Amino acid sequence: MTKEEKSAFMIVDKEDLAKIISEQFEKLQNEKRDGISADDRVYTIAEACQIAKMGKTKLQKYILCGQLPKIKLGRLTRIRHKDLMDLINDRLPNK
Repeated sequence: MTKEEKSAFMIVDKEDLAKIISEQFEKLQNEKRDGISADDRVYTIAEACQIAKMGKTKLQKYILCGQLPKIKLGRLTRIRHKDLMDLINDRLPNK
């Protein structure tokens, strides 16, 4: 790697890097939200809780026991729309 290439890299700490990744992820998600199918959407834990109408602890129990898959991006956790809808539908009583 040349000296110019090395100087092109910024040194950031983990918190700054996580913030940058989160901002870029949210920016991409917001830009694409109107133009993508619902199955391609991902939600934060808080958003998933609101959609599923359950608390954070309950949602995390579903994640820990493997009933709700998660996506990890560094320290960020996201839930796919399809996986969340599958969980909600599985919880509905069968008639």
